[in-house]
Amino acid sequence: MVLCNATAATVLTLPAAGSNTGRMITIKRIGGSTCQVTPISTTDYAAGNLPLVAPASNPPTNSIVTVISNGATWYVLNHH
Repeated sequence: MVLCNATAATVLTLPAAGSNTGRMITIKRIGGSTCQVTPISTTDYAAGNLPLVAPASNPPTNSIVTVISNGATWYVLNHH
């Protein structure tokens, strides 16, 4: 699990999908600043990245994401 506790806007770049086939990564935003996860499959998110919202939002959605590599790209398995 990766915790994003940035004090300023942060972009978390996932490792190359090609050398991480089958690998799952969970990222949780615990800080108040913007935390974007990239690259994400454009099938899942057209922009190719996923912004994680502040955990204090009500309801707390998109503050945690789990992604998996198929050897070509990273796909979102779950986010909440």
